[in-house]
Amino acid sequence: MKRFAPLLALLAALPAAPADAQMAPGLRAPTSIAEGAGDAFLEGCYFATTGRPSAGLNVDISLAGAGVHAPDRIPDELRPLIDTLADHVGVITLDAPGGKIWIFFDPEVDRCMIVPQPVTAEGIEGALQSMVQRDWRPVTREGGGAAFEQDFEGNAMIGARAGTLRAWYQPAQGPASPQMIVVERLRQSGNGK
Repeated sequence: MKRFAPLLALLAALPAAPADAQMAPGLRAPTSIAEGAGDAFLEGCYFATTGRPSAGLNVDISLAGAGVHAPDRIPDELRPLIDTLADHVGVITLDAPGGKIWIFFDPEVDRCMIVPQPVTAEGIEGALQSMVQRDWRPVTREGGGAAFEQDFEGNAMIGARAGTLRAWYQPAQGPASPQMIVVERLRQSGNGK
């Protein structure tokens, strides 16, 4: 516990977040849709695709912050996308000033999508860039699109296996494919699924 004392002191010194839009209890609420997309990337998609607990995606939503919800209706602007997803895909939303962040996670293929609403929200690509600029390596996806990859360590205590993630920004490509950030697991080491 002593080795965590500096971290706990630092966390205690941070200003309290408004409880109305947190991705997880104790986190600062996003101040924009783009910042909410960054929160969804780290605390939602990154955690879920690496096998770490992410409330509402791979563990019970009751563990989520006050700003995370299981949606009760589908907005018309996202219906074409949602109609293309498999039935087993988990869906949550994160409140953000001016809209919501929709997070879709498919546990069968370890793929997660972050879609802003309104779908025309600005700064989404920049949100991804700020999250990957230091620890991720740039790569080229099949078809020529830019992406980023990161190898991650496993965690035996929670059953998370090591592997490689790929993340990219996808600009809007029509009603069934709005702008989004996509995160997927490419490879894993250890016992596979």
